[in-house]
Amino acid sequence: MTRIKICGLTRPELALAAAQAGADFFGLVFYPPSHRNVTPEQARDIVATVRKEGFSIPAVGVFVNCLVEEMNRLAEFCPLDYVQLHGDETWELCRLLHRPVIKAVRIEKGRTTADVAREIQTGLEVAGSKEVIPLLDTQLPGKYGGTGHLLDRGLVAELARRFRFLVAGGLTPQNVAPLIKEAQPWGVDVSGGVETRKVKDPKKIEAFIRAVRRAEAAA
Repeated sequence: MTRIKICGLTRPELALAAAQAGADFFGLVFYPPSHRNVTPEQARDIVATVRKEGFSIPAVGVFVNCLVEEMNRLAEFCPLDYVQLHGDETWELCRLLHRPVIKAVRIEKGRTTADVAREIQTGLEVAGSKEVIPLLDTQLPGKYGGTGHLLDRGLVAELARRFRFLVAGGLTPQNVAPLIKEAQPWGVDVSGGVETRKVKDPKKIEAFIRAVRRAEAAA
């Protein structure tokens, strides 16, 4: 089964909608430049609402170049189940976090499959016994995610034969099915693709999850 992460949730009712629709992870962004940024108090309220309704799906805190001490503090405060590193953090840093990690691997145009595979393999070895899930995303200068650009499905398919990882970058309810059918990644991550006027849209969340499940059945 393809894991589905709905990222950048900003209100309790939207996180609850994602959980009810069948998401496997929900993401909370702790990065003030983003319009999806939430305060620690907002994040704790969102997590509490999802848990109160009986959903145990993991809450993921998304950070960009944040201090380890602050990430560990917020992971305890909210509480978070995973910490996502989406900046320039090293693989060594994963070992210092108190939660399992989702680690962004940003892929610029022209980068080879072999090169990406080496980074993932080496990174996982450096992380040691720490649970780390790579997240493949497109690389654009000056941006940490939210590029809206799709990854090459052939590259994803080759890597999916060797590693478990999430795929992000430009996914929508309309284009996720070919990725699932052709590349069969362990999981997918969507944010802007399920928004309307920069706010999560429950109907688009449902449509995205439905598209993934239908593609799985047809693969």
